[in-house]
Amino acid sequence: MVGLRFEASADREKVHLHLFDLEEDCMTVDYLRKQFDLTEFRHYWLSEPALTKALNQYKNMQASTSTDFGQAAGEPTKDRDHVTLIVAERRPAEVAIEISDDKMSCLLRVVTSFGGDNPNAEMLNAELKEFGVIEGVNYPKIESLSRSLENFPPGSTIKEIIAEGKAPGNSNAANLDFLVLPIQDRLLKPTLRDDGTVDMLDFGEIPIVEVGDILIRRTPPKLGQAGFNVLGEVVDAAKPKDFKLIAGEGAAISEADENVLIATRRGVPMREGNGMRVEDAYCVQNVDLKTGNIDFDGSVVVRGSVNDGMSIKATGKVIVQDFVESAKIESGGDVIVGKGVLGRQAKKDEQLTYTVEIISGGNVNANYVQYAKIDAVGDVEVVKHIMHSHVEAEQIRVISPKRNEGKVLGGVLQPRQLLTCNNLGAPSYISTAVTFEALFSEDLHKVAVIDEELADRIKVVMGMEEAYSVIPKANDNPEVVDHITKIKNTITHFKSCIAEQRLEKKKILERIKAKKEELEIVVQGNLFPGVNITFLKRAVPVKEEKKMCKIVSKEEGISYFTLT
Repeated sequence: MVGLRFEASADREKVHLHLFDLEEDCMTVDYLRKQFDLTEFRHYWLSEPALTKALNQYKNMQASTSTDFGQAAGEPTKDRDHVTLIVAERRPAEVAIEISDDKMSCLLRVVTSFGGDNPNAEMLNAELKEFGVIEGVNYPKIESLSRSLENFPPGSTIKEIIAEGKAPGNSNAANLDFLVLPIQDRLLKPTLRDDGTVDMLDFGEIPIVEVGDILIRRTPPKLGQAGFNVLGEVVDAAKPKDFKLIAGEGAAISEADENVLIATRRGVPMREGNGMRVEDAYCVQNVDLKTGNIDFDGSVVVRGSVNDGMSIKATGKVIVQDFVESAKIESGGDVIVGKGVLGRQAKKDEQLTYTVEIISGGNVNANYVQYAKIDAVGDVEVVKHIMHSHVEAEQIRVISPKRNEGKVLGGVLQPRQLLTCNNLGAPSYISTAVTFEALFSEDLHKVAVIDEELADRIKVVMGMEEAYSVIPKANDNPEVVDHITKIKNTITHFKSCIAEQRLEKKKILERIKAKKEELEIVVQGNLFPGVNITFLKRAVPVKEEKKMCKIVSKEEGISYFTLT
């Protein structure tokens, strides 16, 4: 007969193990656990360390029958042939509510009870309310979960998302639908041939709008529907981006619809921020011997080309659909050339010059530029290449999505802020100069003048101080005293002027340094030897090929940074 018994306490919260007259092959924790699992208490939480302790006490009792097994305070009951120890207890179920950081979901975590009752749906719902979870609650799932808890072993952890908020609806930003193509965008849309290929030299007709034509239709922003989180708080949709139509010169907001921009005169549509303007343009097919040179107070649109030897002078923009060939263009605004600027080198007064000259009060846009002199107040943007040209602009950008385009080779480029291109120079080491020195010429001239004046004034001061040092100071002669006073005043005045000029020089040098630190060259493809870069005064040659780099000024030289 096996000498063990499991017995509940009076309140049935704990289970005592009684060991007496236990056979040797039964003195293992595994055996005691299996016997426990056969009892009505098998769903209670069982402490294996307590089983081990009870066995050890029983073995010790067996080994020394003379030991006094009196009970100390807090110790299990023991006598000569009997050991009693609490080894199991009833543990209630654990319920935890976990709300996500964004309060859009709620997780219910239940650890099933040991020997007790698991929570029913009503208890779980009450727990949710206590945590403030009142919206998006899946009550059928809670009901199903509560019924299933009895099917899990005691101490099992069950997790379920039992409440979910409603995300706000998507907001739609305002949208502009350009119903006519702005002339700036035309260069980005070459003509599609019948065989499916693209003609990169043909950009179609220059668009001309008439009075009353709709230029842009605006779709107002739409705010998404508000949502809510599991705590019942309103979750507003993201505020959509909004912008208003801009009516430039020659355009107006329609009186019938505030979301419609219309043309108020005939001309060429031009993009202007979130709107358009219409340029009042003089339109010709070609500029050649038939038209003569053009001098126009406004914008000029050439549907063909500007031929060799011709010129255009306009107070507005000049838009050429095809080519500018060995011609001169002087514009108060942008100059846009659909296909290319093509000139050649020529000699004038024993100086090499170019047969194309473009002077722009705005930006210059072209597909490519060869053998041309361009001077722009704004930026110069070219798609394919700038070859053997002299270009001066605020920013010069020669960028194309094609790797073999976006080239700068030969000539001189004078950006006042930034040069960015795909490729700078060529593998054949073609001499190409990039210089910012014109930016500093005025300040450097001022510094040179100051240095010259400082040298003269310092000499004067030194001479007067030498003269002053040899004059006897203890002299009552009024003329001598007056002379000494004049010398001292002159020295003081000149020293004050010297201090002022040194301060002015310091400010100019600080201005030069600050301006120089803002300049950069960005090469998104290849940089080749043969390129010479001047930031201030000294030209620094590129000595080895580099890829994807940014070039900035560093003291008297240059520094390279790899683009990521």
